[in-house]
Amino acid sequence: MCGIVAYVGHQHCESILLLALSQLEYRGYDSAGLATIQTNGKLWRMRAKGNISNLTSKLTAYKQLGHIGIAHTRWATHGEANEHNAHPHIDHEARLAVVQNGIIHNYLYLKSKLKHVHFESNTDTEVIPHLIAHYQREYHLDVLNAIQRTIDDLEGDFALAILSVDAPNELFVYSRNTPLIIAKGEDGYWCASDLVALTACHSYWRLPYQVLTKISSQQVDLLGHEIPKWHIMPSLDLNKQGYDSYMLKEIYEQPNIIAISARWQPPYALKAIKSIQIIAAGSSWHAALMAQYVLEKHARIPTRVWVASEYIAAKPPLSACSMTIAISQSGETADVLKAMQWENQRRKWQNRLYQGKLVAITNRKESTLAQYVNEIWPMNAGIEMAVAATKSFVSTVIMFYRLAGIQTSYLLSLVEAIQQVFQHDFKTMAARVAQFQQCIFMGKGLLWPIALEAALKLTEVANIASQAYAAGEMKHGYLALLCPETLVICLSCAEHQIQEVEARGAPVIRFDFAGDELHVSILTLISLQLLSYYVAQIKSLDVDRPRHLAKSVTVY
Repeated sequence: MCGIVAYVGHQHCESILLLALSQLEYRGYDSAGLATIQTNGKLWRMRAKGNISNLTSKLTAYKQLGHIGIAHTRWATHGEANEHNAHPHIDHEARLAVVQNGIIHNYLYLKSKLKHVHFESNTDTEVIPHLIAHYQREYHLDVLNAIQRTIDDLEGDFALAILSVDAPNELFVYSRNTPLIIAKGEDGYWCASDLVALTACHSYWRLPYQVLTKISSQQVDLLGHEIPKWHIMPSLDLNKQGYDSYMLKEIYEQPNIIAISARWQPPYALKAIKSIQIIAAGSSWHAALMAQYVLEKHARIPTRVWVASEYIAAKPPLSACSMTIAISQSGETADVLKAMQWENQRRKWQNRLYQGKLVAITNRKESTLAQYVNEIWPMNAGIEMAVAATKSFVSTVIMFYRLAGIQTSYLLSLVEAIQQVFQHDFKTMAARVAQFQQCIFMGKGLLWPIALEAALKLTEVANIASQAYAAGEMKHGYLALLCPETLVICLSCAEHQIQEVEARGAPVIRFDFAGDELHVSILTLISLQLLSYYVAQIKSLDVDRPRHLAKSVTVY
């Protein structure tokens, strides 16, 4: 979930690394840092706790002296968010610098082997530069072979970018089940965790897994492996277009996204499909619950929805003539990837009836998820930069309606209805919601997954502990939570259900849109997205970078 960016070329790299790194901040913002090899051949490093602006402030006093460098924005997995735990990590002689995205599972064992080393951080990453230095010193290996020997010792899934003063004009990069992208610009080569950091480049390819690679300003060397085909860099709109946050911009983009998704043509009919299973996490899981509803009601196909992290442990039985659909906005969600990799492997050797179709709905066609499926169905929602999902959720839901056979013309009627929601003023309601520390959402039918999604949004961006229940389930234990300090938001609930809540002293806010079930659910959803946004704004919270979270959940 961390972000890596690296550059080697002809420009002084400190400021351009920072600019590229700022586009990766949605992957983590606990700390940030960079390292360069300066023109005098020495390694230089700067780190800061908190977001990238803190690192930028520290760098204003320094001249730009390097043409090769690595940078990192951190989402903490091992060790608290402080400067000591920030990347890059170096060896004791400051000859090596390493940034890592992922988890090294056996780092404690490796640290125990390096008894002479004093470790300065609590991270799993710091063992890497010390281990490389150990192999150089004790086994007289050159830096390339020392890195390879170190990689062979590491257990886990991770991506690395490494600098060494012994090879001052070369970057060393490696990935194992964790994405890295190599890109070419006018004046050098780049490497990053995501395309959004590579807008200065004109072409790219994904680094093959488990191939140690050496990059200079002149070439990329996969050390005996063939260079993949270069792809043209897509145009990425990363501007806020006058909005004060990406989240608000992306909420207001949803009518256009619905218009695009409503015109999507499913690649084939579902007549031969006897059952569907959907694997997802977070907001995508909530969208999958809506998909289950529409596929069973309109397409009459039995559908089961799985939380990705539970799928392998459950080992569900194979079904003949089935379809498995994975949903991941980024295409890099670790639990979804693991589940689909397992599903791919177990179906591979089955007879034709049980092989089934494996499909991914994702916003990133170039993502890792593409490797484990037969087809990609792109969301076409455009880059989603805010950590909290909004437009990707809506796009996914509308795509499932199209898959179920719902007509484009009907779905397009949502566009004008949403524009009417945008005319509403949610600020007064938000001021009331902001007074509470706990909130419960209630809904039924399609509004139950909408309640789940709304609870997630209010929790994520406004830091209000929120839960969601099917309205009919409240009497089965959850009424015990009701008190004057617990706000209950009722989504088109029956009058008697609302009265039961009010009779127990809990304050109530109602959302009662008129219309059919899809219109009511989507209009309610977008209203609650805006409500969460304004509550966070009242509380002076950063809606694009919620506390402790990151956009791409790339670790288990």
